[in-house]
Amino acid sequence: MEYEELATLISSCLSELKGYRKDDQALTAARAEQRSAEETYTTACAAVTTLTEETHQAVTAKEKAGQDLDAFAGVEESLARAQTAAAAARETLEQAQRHAQRLAEASAEVQRTETLYAAAHAAANTARQRVTELSSARMSQAALSLAKNLQQGQECMVCGSRQHPNPATGAPNETLIEQTDIDAACEASDAANAAESAAHSAHTKARTVLEQLTETSAVTPQAAATRLSEAEHALTSAEQTHTAKQAAQQKLKALEQQLEVLAEKNTEAARTQAAARAQAEAAQERVTALEASLEPVRARADFTQRIEALERYFSAVRAAETAVTRAEEAAKRAAQSTAGAQAALEDSPL
Repeated sequence: MEYEELATLISSCLSELKGYRKDDQALTAARAEQRSAEETYTTACAAVTTLTEETHQAVTAKEKAGQDLDAFAGVEESLARAQTAAAAARETLEQAQRHAQRLAEASAEVQRTETLYAAAHAAANTARQRVTELSSARMSQAALSLAKNLQQGQECMVCGSRQHPNPATGAPNETLIEQTDIDAACEASDAANAAESAAHSAHTKARTVLEQLTETSAVTPQAAATRLSEAEHALTSAEQTHTAKQAAQQKLKALEQQLEVLAEKNTEAARTQAAARAQAEAAQERVTALEASLEPVRARADFTQRIEALERYFSAVRAAETAVTRAEEAAKRAAQSTAGAQAALEDSPL
């Protein structure tokens, strides 16, 4: 067989083997795709099972949360009533405290005005007594006063004499009572009497205010504080119940959102499951077809090894062909050289 025919045959075999190798690679890829699709299908089935269980649990929890929420009916109204009651109790306590403060202030005012009135009364008595004492002393000191005003050469207001050889004298260092002293004492007595009257009026007014406040006292701060404590306790309980209802509402809303998410996940998992199953079946069909087409041509060595061996053989054939061609060319050149040498010998004169 000529080298060219052999090379053509080898090239044809190489093309065929490369086609088989491509199919073998496709078979390997189809098997890998089948395994991956089966794994995805298995995972999707497990996800569907898990999501179904989670959905069942969420539905049960939602029903329970709805029942819990129903138990909080009327909570807002109870809270509003408790807030109103607490506000009223707080206002009552503030009123009682203000009333108690006014009562304490009125009592203190009664004591204060009573003290002031006692002092004013004592001062007025002292001032009145001072006027009486000064008037009495003034009467006893009348002669002494006349003698004190006598001057030599002036007539006596009693006897008319211009000579005053023996005027009346009082006790040593005795102070004469003047009319100005009595007038000043009278003025002081009048002021003290006015102060006594004002203090008496203020004391009477303070007692009247205290009596009125005592009569209008409805509730003590202690009783109001007790009522406020009870109202605030009830308000705290109502607020806690309202907070619990809000928590139940939030829980129910969260469960509803969870069910929506689970529904989306279920849909996606079912879609993934169906797609994986279809992909696995398609891959199985390709595997079956490729195995059937490659079964007759399988050997111990895989296609890559067989192609590499045939390519080495093909290279060797090409190398041999090249060597033969070069040998033939060398023989041709040698024959030409021999013919030239013979011709040269024939033409030689020797």
